[in-house]
Amino acid sequence: MATKYKFRCLKCEYKVEAFKENDRSRFVTFVPMICSDCEEVKNIRTGESGDGFHFNMTQDFNCPTCHGKKLKTWENYQCPKC
Repeated sequence: MATKYKFRCLKCEYKVEAFKENDRSRFVTFVPMICSDCEEVKNIRTGESGDGFHFNMTQDFNCPTCHGKKLKTWENYQCPKC
């Protein structure tokens, strides 16, 4: 089961609820990514399954807010604003 975590930057107080690394529910896989256009962490759907066992990975990722394609994996949980 996928679990969201609350993250807060101690410098600028930026807050976000995000998944850790590759997190998967029964039917969807998410990866937390930074959108360079929004400068925010977004939970990006990277795969899905109709049966819960065989996942089809998505190659074309878009920001759910601005639909931008400038996404990079959120590493070391660093604040995207700082």
